[in-house]
Amino acid sequence: MQRLLMKPNTRLSLLALAILGFAGTQTPAFSVPDFQLAQAKMEPWQTYLTRGNQHRQQGNFPAALRDFDRALTLNPNAWEVYLARAQVYEKMGMYQRVIENYDQAMALHPRLEQAWLQRSAFFVRRGQATQALYDLDEGLRYLPRNANLRLARAHYYLNHRLYARALEDADVAVAVQPKLLAARLVQADCHLGLKDADGYERALTGIIGIAPNRSDIFYNRAQLYIQTQRLGLAKTDLDQVIKLNPKSGDAYFQRGQILMQSGQCADALKDFKAACKLGVGEACYKKPPCAVPKPTTIKIRVDVKTGIPIDPKTGEPVPGATAVPGYVPPPEASAAPSLAPSAAPSAAASAAPTPAPSAAPSATSSVAPSAAPPGPQIKP
Repeated sequence: MQRLLMKPNTRLSLLALAILGFAGTQTPAFSVPDFQLAQAKMEPWQTYLTRGNQHRQQGNFPAALRDFDRALTLNPNAWEVYLARAQVYEKMGMYQRVIENYDQAMALHPRLEQAWLQRSAFFVRRGQATQALYDLDEGLRYLPRNANLRLARAHYYLNHRLYARALEDADVAVAVQPKLLAARLVQADCHLGLKDADGYERALTGIIGIAPNRSDIFYNRAQLYIQTQRLGLAKTDLDQVIKLNPKSGDAYFQRGQILMQSGQCADALKDFKAACKLGVGEACYKKPPCAVPKPTTIKIRVDVKTGIPIDPKTGEPVPGATAVPGYVPPPEASAAPSLAPSAAPSAAASAAPTPAPSAAPSATSSVAPSAAPPGPQIKP
């Protein structure tokens, strides 16, 4: 059974990085005219924050810091500015100042999801996994039902193969946000790690319910059905995989295997050829070991003239039976035979002795020469 999304021995999955990253905290970049229009609708400190984020995205970190400092001069309690400034300091390699700015943001707003997620991600990037987990634990102490914090910690546990703990956090995240696809994916991977086939199937089915276009999920569920010998369900899922992703050579190959087992040799051969063209080398040498079945011959005794079956017990035609379909009587049976007894042979003929047949030697038998008659001996 294939792993679903990630390998547990990796340090941190890409999905975890995306969740723990900077998404949702950055102020969108503005073009110059848009920025000028936005200025009129913002507080002065927000104007500096917006322009500072624009400088940061352009890589002009000194200018970004100047604007952030001006924003904090106008509003020292703006936690958004501390988060933005922490990101700039990380880009500049000033890691102690990164931590200080996150600390300031958390002191102002301890229930701020972004702060706990971002600082945890920072520690992950620095290779400080223990500190990253501590931040997630602390964030959940303030926000125990926060789906993103639960999901981030589930990823941490999953990457360390602590499947039961990861599943507990993923279950809470799904309970809070049933359509949170990332949490359902973690659920599936946890059940797979725990070798819980029923739970794995439920998780995959739940994913399909909210993401019916994920061909990879259909393929994984088909693999589960194959391993549990539910080939009909596996074929249905493989049909869907091929419908969603016609270039899935593995799906063609797996479906060909199922068709071959069910005796559908022609269809199996088509799937193997398709898989071969799509790069599945094993399929190029796969030939269904199916032979065309020979017709079964049943011998029935029939009446020569009528073609009606004869009862083997009585030797008479079966009452009420009709002629065997397609039966044609032989030519000699078409002429009515004489039912009168044949004339007895004449006495002369019966009295004449019947010559005994001469015994001919077989092709492999040897015949001894007859003895010469006695006569005078001629001396040389």
